[in-house]
Amino acid sequence: PNSRTFQQQELKALAEVAKSMPQEVQPAFADLIVEAAQIRRGREIVERIGRITGFGPEPANEEERTALQQQQERKIALQERMEEIEIMEREAQAKKVLAEAELTLAKARKLVGADTEFTEAKTELDRARARDIGQASERQDVDQQGRLIESGARMMELARRSGGANDEGRPAASG
Repeated sequence: PNSRTFQQQELKALAEVAKSMPQEVQPAFADLIVEAAQIRRGREIVERIGRITGFGPEPANEEERTALQQQQERKIALQERMEEIEIMEREAQAKKVLAEAELTLAKARKLVGADTEFTEAKTELDRARARDIGQASERQDVDQQGRLIESGARMMELARRSGGANDEGRPAASG
């Protein structure tokens, strides 16, 4: 089974298996895929992928191991920072939504308060108008009574002048 067709089928199957794996595991298949593809400078490609992803053969010397470890630590620190930023963004978004809700509530309270104040002012105006109407009606009654009293007083005065009334203002009894 070393035919070119078999190798191509094997490469295709391996690539399909790698694609079906979780994304963070896929780089672990890079060396197998490159080897199965028989790419020139394949070993160099595999080593480079291994350095970047952290998969692949262990570095040969201490300096490379230290560099790889530092790179992995930076990658972890970067991932942690990205997670922190994502959390902060979510918190900021939540705070924004809360602030918008509080603003909407404050506006609603203001409208309700304004409506209440308007209703109270209208009620007071209606009461004042009713008092004015009542006072005007009372004034008319008093004026009418005053006119009646004046009219009665004039009639009594006329009757007295004409001699037809006694001291109490009633017509004198004849006879």
